[in-house]
Amino acid sequence: MQTTLNSNPAERLAEKPQLGGGWTVVSKVPRLPGATGGNFSVGYVVENGRGRQAFLKALDYSHAFKQPNPTEVINILTSSYVYEKSLLNQCRDRRLSRVNVSIDDGEVPAGELHETLTVPYIIFELADGDVRQRLDQTDGFDLAFVLRALHHSAVGIRQLHDAKVAHQDLKPSNVLDFRDDGCRVADLGRSSSQDGNSPHDNLVIAGDTTYAPPELLYGHISPDWRVRRFACDLYQIGSLAVFFFTQVGITALWHEYLDRTFLPDNWGEGYASVLPHVRQAHDLAFEEFEEQLPDEIRGILGPAVRQLCDPDPGRRGHPRNLSQRVNRYSVQRYISIFDRIARIAEWRLRKTMT
Repeated sequence: MQTTLNSNPAERLAEKPQLGGGWTVVSKVPRLPGATGGNFSVGYVVENGRGRQAFLKALDYSHAFKQPNPTEVINILTSSYVYEKSLLNQCRDRRLSRVNVSIDDGEVPAGELHETLTVPYIIFELADGDVRQRLDQTDGFDLAFVLRALHHSAVGIRQLHDAKVAHQDLKPSNVLDFRDDGCRVADLGRSSSQDGNSPHDNLVIAGDTTYAPPELLYGHISPDWRVRRFACDLYQIGSLAVFFFTQVGITALWHEYLDRTFLPDNWGEGYASVLPHVRQAHDLAFEEFEEQLPDEIRGILGPAVRQLCDPDPGRRGHPRNLSQRVNRYSVQRYISIFDRIARIAEWRLRKTMT
């Protein structure tokens, strides 16, 4: 059965605003220009009887009905929703302070779209926006904010790793800004759990390819889950730092310096043989990135990001982690580095305001 926008129940929750758990739909959240992801969900602001507002993510099945095999696509979307809901509940139980976990979930009848189908939803704390919006709204570059956002993001990734979960899709739109409580990592829809029950474990690249590490872009799949997934998260933490100072992620940046012959879509001879060319492109991209860094942090942040984004996943991470019997992909040392330089920037900001 083909659907139209008007017959899509995920787009029409505001017409029947009363939900379970005492929640009421207030308004639909417009999709921002240039937004990535979210093709299978619709966002709403909701409110409970105590006046608490939150963000609701409704699962949108409408695209599935436009596919040749809608039942298969619906099953995939449903299994992904069930996995994300279960994972969010586990994260909530673990009290992950830098991960935006759910506060409620439920479902509503889909109505005329399908006799037995429902529209599942998950409710989260309402953020003031993501880090891109905060930077767009800031009058001048806020060094203290971006360094603290980087620190909080790394803490969120460490908390997930401690729970044996890899985020897989860390990017600016998935780092939310809570002005009174810093930043939190959001959207576990593409995450991967080390216990093996993730519906995305069969994908080479689980998240947005725009922010994927090079080994995955070239189809290099390590048999070690930690190398395949945790190393990806480290790369994306570094890419987030690059975005803050260049407005693009590291993947887009090194593509500009790579001869087209060696681009992933044009190369078919394995990652080991193209790695020297990718490394050379990375080095040029890092030079451009480091030129944008303030003098007082260039010697600290520059090397840290180079380590996080090393194109060889076997060398990625802090050198001390590679030489000692510790978790190779631990982010704890970077958390300390980001916290230290964020404190310096915050101290200087306070000094200028007094």
